[in-house]
Amino acid sequence: GTPVHVSTFQEYLNDVSDLADFLGKKFGCRSSPLNLFGHSLGGLIATAWGRANPQEVSKLILSSPSFGVVLSRPLKVLVEGLNRFIPGFVIHNPVHPPFLTHDLEEVEKYRKDPLIRRRITVRLVHEMLRYTTLFAEGEVSLSFPVYILMAGEDFVVRPEATRQFFLRLRAPEKELETFPGFFHEIFNEKGQEKAFERLRYYLGRS
Repeated sequence: GTPVHVSTFQEYLNDVSDLADFLGKKFGCRSSPLNLFGHSLGGLIATAWGRANPQEVSKLILSSPSFGVVLSRPLKVLVEGLNRFIPGFVIHNPVHPPFLTHDLEEVEKYRKDPLIRRRITVRLVHEMLRYTTLFAEGEVSLSFPVYILMAGEDFVVRPEATRQFFLRLRAPEKELETFPGFFHEIFNEKGQEKAFERLRYYLGRS
């Protein structure tokens, strides 16, 4: 498809379904529900997919999930206006690399990684914002355990949106773990072993 662009957010959910089917056929791992893990935008995608396919999920683990995007009001207005007439218009990705981690080596890796796109279409931003609103108000009910790992100092997604999601969430079991002083990329942070230790703990929960 077109780089850094989706026509609708549903394309991401279709991709998760296709990947799950592929893994099932290749490794025979579809006989039981999945442990689903999503980071940042992937956390929003994983939550939406899990809600649409509850029978497919054993537990949901989220890392710095994107339930609220850090965008200025003028940029949001610009995005919504351009989306009406030029949805494929490309803008600079607002993610600022130094806000991802305190580890300067990881920041440089991010900057030099050819697979990381530094642009994004206004339709993709619009769809991200549209889906965050689905989890922004009212009660959210999921039929499986949900564990959230959250950065204490996140300037990429809004921590308060994650906290509000957690408070409104109804699930058989739920936990929210905050890592004080961590930036958005908790698994690439200084002290990342704390995040990995907690991830292993949640994966091992029955």
